[in-house]
Amino acid sequence: MALTSTHDLRGEKMQASVCRSGAAWVEPVRALQPETVQCSAVENLCARVYPSPVCFFPLQPDDDAYQHFRHMRQALSRVLFEIPILAGIIRVDDRGANSVEIPEAPRAGTRLHFRDLSQDAGFPTYDQLARSGFPFADGEGDGLKELRPDPFPGAQDGDPVVVPQFNILRGGIAVYCAYSHLVGDLVVGRDIIIRWAANTRAIAEAAASAKPSPPIETPFAADLMDRARLSPKDTNVLSMEEITQRGNKLGNFKPLEPTDVAGTMAELQNLMPKAHIPPAATDDEDRLRETTVGVWHFSLHQLKGIQAMAQQSAPSGAKLTTMDAFTAFLWQRFFCAKYGGNEIEGSMPEESTCCFAGDVRRRLDPPLPQNYLPAAVDIFKAKLESKELLPSDQASGLGRTATILRQVNDNWSREEYLTLVELVHRSPHLPSFIPRGPMDLLITDHSRAGSILSTSWGPGLGKPAAFREPYLGRLIPAGEMTILPRWENGDIEVMIAGETVTMERLSSDAMMNKASKRQFIKHDVLCAAENTNVVKARL
Repeated sequence: MALTSTHDLRGEKMQASVCRSGAAWVEPVRALQPETVQCSAVENLCARVYPSPVCFFPLQPDDDAYQHFRHMRQALSRVLFEIPILAGIIRVDDRGANSVEIPEAPRAGTRLHFRDLSQDAGFPTYDQLARSGFPFADGEGDGLKELRPDPFPGAQDGDPVVVPQFNILRGGIAVYCAYSHLVGDLVVGRDIIIRWAANTRAIAEAAASAKPSPPIETPFAADLMDRARLSPKDTNVLSMEEITQRGNKLGNFKPLEPTDVAGTMAELQNLMPKAHIPPAATDDEDRLRETTVGVWHFSLHQLKGIQAMAQQSAPSGAKLTTMDAFTAFLWQRFFCAKYGGNEIEGSMPEESTCCFAGDVRRRLDPPLPQNYLPAAVDIFKAKLESKELLPSDQASGLGRTATILRQVNDNWSREEYLTLVELVHRSPHLPSFIPRGPMDLLITDHSRAGSILSTSWGPGLGKPAAFREPYLGRLIPAGEMTILPRWENGDIEVMIAGETVTMERLSSDAMMNKASKRQFIKHDVLCAAENTNVVKARL
């Protein structure tokens, strides 16, 4: 991909069917102190992926998209100064431990990728994407490869910490700043977006009123970026025998044997059981086993209905939140879709496990600040007998499932978590632990990051009109849900990934259809007809 200067991006637009692309180097607005930041034990547990929160904005015909690009570029340089680790490069040592090198100027910074698709007659317009539910799924099978850098980094040694891209569409823009999971979780992802938005707004408002550029904000406080709290002081490396002995006592994670490559691969392949495919459909098994992803929209009214339904069937004295009930509903519907919704001999396991990632900042002693930027999460595991997830009516079992999820959340063990952190920190090889399977589903709740959707980017943009979090540069998992940030009106969208057979059943599930509206299932946007019903349930 050619390097494009800001001057080039101000030039005349290209003729029809020509796609302009490039990458502008962005340095922090002020020089940073060179340093190497060691990733914490928790971050060394995280996957080598780049969560990619994407915001879509409509544009008016007289809007200057290139001016928005220039404002966002200036704003990004301020964000890199406010959160210095974002300007760094990922490093991996011989042990497999990760760190971030923040080099001297001018090497500190990142590339802001740019693509102008507004004159490409073969690419969907903003309105066409809106009508099909903004079906940005993975930047591969969805036909939207132009919306991401190619190749997309893999969070390996030498890769950037962040991967931002600005895309101009006919009638709108799509912008994101993907960030390595090795430097944080939802909190840093949220703050990248809201700080980028706030800086863009301040710069645009100053320009509109012919005022000087706004003052540069100071970097985040040191205690909000200090990884020492989740990096034990004892750095003596333990033997694999001791790691294994102590690690086998953990409930939610299990140790890996680094010399047993075949065993490790088997563990990963068996982490999520396969969905049930009846004998009549085995000729189509290859297609049905392929993983895919879709997004469903739940209104506030529908969410309240799910909570009322769960509370109605909950054990006496149980007080359930909306998210308790909603998570239970998602687990129940996914399980029924995965195994066909009935107790056919051999079609389902005796029990089902649902894991969910949870923020533990305020659970530590002393607690971490709520806006602590490095990763501070744990895996919570809930288990039920399969028959409890097969409802005989709409409300049956939902309250019991939600109560189990609430109890798991309340019974978190700080001691076990700190033991895991210590063992990872002192392990001779990384990665050294994986979640203990099997599990049918992993749920991540981003609903509390609603500030992403309520923060204005300034004149001509305002607040995001749509939000997606595609699986860029990675495989779509066989059982994962991401509850996306809550909209200001209380609505929530959920990104659901699974095997095609599961997703087809879920698309035709009566309870799911009553409680939500499907936005899209992954499909090739460039080839498919303009409708959201491109995947029909076959089973």
